[in-house]
Amino acid sequence: MGRLGNLFHLQNTIIWVKSIAIDIITYGHFTPINSHRFVNNTFEYVFHFTKNGNVKINKTAIGVPYMDKHNITRKTDSLDLRCRGNTWFIPYETIQNKSQKGYHPAIYPRQLVENCIKLAGYNSETVVCDPFLGSGTTLVVAEELGITGFGIELDKDYLKYAEERIAAV
Repeated sequence: MGRLGNLFHLQNTIIWVKSIAIDIITYGHFTPINSHRFVNNTFEYVFHFTKNGNVKINKTAIGVPYMDKHNITRKTDSLDLRCRGNTWFIPYETIQNKSQKGYHPAIYPRQLVENCIKLAGYNSETVVCDPFLGSGTTLVVAEELGITGFGIELDKDYLKYAEERIAAV
């Protein structure tokens, strides 16, 4: 992993499911691949890097309720929440034209970013860095959560769009 491997450790790998077909019903959506050899990509990887690979996370911050409520009494914290796991189904908003997302090709849903921040555990002193700022979703969510965020973006048009989105919060 080169230099990045010396600075950060991969602590968790999460699968963001953008679309899933159950029987004949499809939930969510994806950009189709025009190919006779490959299936459509309906997920993306989310990599959770930390400085030492041994950072405590808050699993119940994005937990899901137990289907079988008897499991609540088996746990010491007695919360009706269990770990969501490393596969998250979060559909993104349908965009009708590129100008709706600042001409950025890969805008992420707010819920995906919010889950990542909450899972990592945050408080008023948390600082979030997005090394590929793009449309600014990470900083929009950071602002909504009341934490500090900064990002790096080389494309001036994407940066302008991100700044407009952040200012609107």
